[in-house]
Amino acid sequence: MFQHSPENFFNKIAAKRGYPSFWFFNAVGWILLIAADSFIVSPEYVLDSWHNFFSNAIQWAVGFVITIGLRFIYKRFHYKHKQLLFVLGFILSISLISSIILYYTAHFIFLSLNPELFDQYLEIIFSLNYMAQRMTGVFPLMTTWSLLYFGIKFWLDWSRERDRAEKLDLLAQSAQLQMLRYQVNPHFLFNSFSSLRALIRSNQVKAEEMVTKLSEFYRYSLTTKNNSEVPLIEEIEAIEHYFEIEKIRFG
Repeated sequence: MFQHSPENFFNKIAAKRGYPSFWFFNAVGWILLIAADSFIVSPEYVLDSWHNFFSNAIQWAVGFVITIGLRFIYKRFHYKHKQLLFVLGFILSISLISSIILYYTAHFIFLSLNPELFDQYLEIIFSLNYMAQRMTGVFPLMTTWSLLYFGIKFWLDWSRERDRAEKLDLLAQSAQLQMLRYQVNPHFLFNSFSSLRALIRSNQVKAEEMVTKLSEFYRYSLTTKNNSEVPLIEEIEAIEHYFEIEKIRFG
């Protein structure tokens, strides 16, 4: 029996350090590609035998391995400091190289699994016309993968920068509030005690009321000093306590 909901299970697998896991989504993407190629694009060949299905899956699995290498390269490419045309040129160049690697690796795997076709297909593989025909499918695939990678990377970097800016803004606001509290509270407390001393002799009822209001006000100040947001009703009550104290002091 599952103790976690599907959403929690997905988050546990797909999330890593606060952002989606590359390994999870990359593996799922290539598995879906293998399934689409097997059951939609060319089922008449791939599903003809287990040997063909295994051979086709192994060839596409090379793409998964190549994209791991692409990620290693792209992680070390500082695109933020480059012009857009340079970034696009870099992506297209790396995608072209990876497409050529995928093309030759996949075909040599095919020949190693089908040795009886080695002499027949070896010359065709190195034919420019055949290569250009196959590259019309492989190159857009690798380019799309690269653009998706940089698109997701840009979105994650932007989200982290936004969260960092929001945290810095909250810290700045909190520091300003703390500064104001440190400036106001000592003077307010000193003046309140001076008034309280006079009230103890002249009006004990007012003195007790002032002690109550003063304790409530400082209790609120201490319990909320590290909070960037507080309920409006609590803020209003604190203001009312402040004005009650001032009213007692000045009449």
